[in-house]
Amino acid sequence: MTTSALRRTPLYELLSAAGFVIDRMQHAITAEIAGPRTAHLLNTAIGSAVIRIDCVAFVADSPHHYVSILLSPNRSRVLLTQTAAELETGEGLAIAHDVRRQMR
Repeated sequence: MTTSALRRTPLYELLSAAGFVIDRMQHAITAEIAGPRTAHLLNTAIGSAVIRIDCVAFVADSPHHYVSILLSPNRSRVLLTQTAAELETGEGLAIAHDVRRQMR
């Protein structure tokens, strides 16, 4: 895979053409504050909230590659789709609250 190929063709199209079949994707969506470099690249103010999506792609049931994406919430949305079966089983979407409880 080359930089010039990625400029012309989407990543997953190139992977498919190379024979890789992605079994599943695991996504983690978080928020963070834009530092100077991120603010410049996203054309937003330093200190603005940005959305980070970290993705791990699995091929043959093993991790294949990792992609991290930063988005400006002013110009981006995250869209999720779940089947009825996934809604019933709780698969496809999980929300983790990483808040520590104070012990009394």
